[in-house]
Amino acid sequence: MSAAMDNNVSQFKRMHVPDLKTFLTKRGITCSLYRKQQLVRLCEIAVELQLEVTQTQNDYKDMDSFRRTVEVNGAKYVLPEITTVLNWKSDLRDLPLIESYDILIYLMKVGQWNESRLSNYRRDNGFNLYTSNHIHDVKLHRLINTEYFYVRAACVPETRQSENPYNPWVIVGTEGHFRSGGCTCVVDNGTCKHITALLFSLENFSSRHRDREIQKLVLMCRVLGIEQENYQNH
Repeated sequence: MSAAMDNNVSQFKRMHVPDLKTFLTKRGITCSLYRKQQLVRLCEIAVELQLEVTQTQNDYKDMDSFRRTVEVNGAKYVLPEITTVLNWKSDLRDLPLIESYDILIYLMKVGQWNESRLSNYRRDNGFNLYTSNHIHDVKLHRLINTEYFYVRAACVPETRQSENPYNPWVIVGTEGHFRSGGCTCVVDNGTCKHITALLFSLENFSSRHRDREIQKLVLMCRVLGIEQENYQNH
């Protein structure tokens, strides 16, 4: 086996199931029922056969339109392309309340994470990117006449940190449910590690913001309690 083939095999073994499936489906191979070991072998065969990417630009446009399609007042509505959005806000106080289960549901449904991977999410590469502070420049855009937000960020590459950052983005509803996402990385299927890192960063911000609001409420109650006590003493 050549050195190039060895490198491909090592690369495939490090990839997650959704990424392997993306690699294969772009080359016309149906693989929805295979386990990771089988997917890795299929990817190796695809390289050996030198299969080229069969998806056209229109296929990518259809995929992009699909993940930007939401329901508004009972009807399907395609949100504008994220590259056309101009008025982004760095103030995230309008960000919907996000819980950890919102993230896990997204990773299970969209990312097709299995029970084992969900249980060990703290060991995942995306979570490690989040804890290593690779996410920055998070911005928010409220989509007019809908119950959805665009959230985008910059993610410093894991190994080539001097290069330009990736730009993961997600669509989140006002109830904190994630609809879909994308990224400027080569995977760009809504489940890459850069999006995972962004999701956990948003949950962390939401938790800290909620804690501050609770502290303000407690302080206000204390002040009002003191004022009421003073009033009663008089």
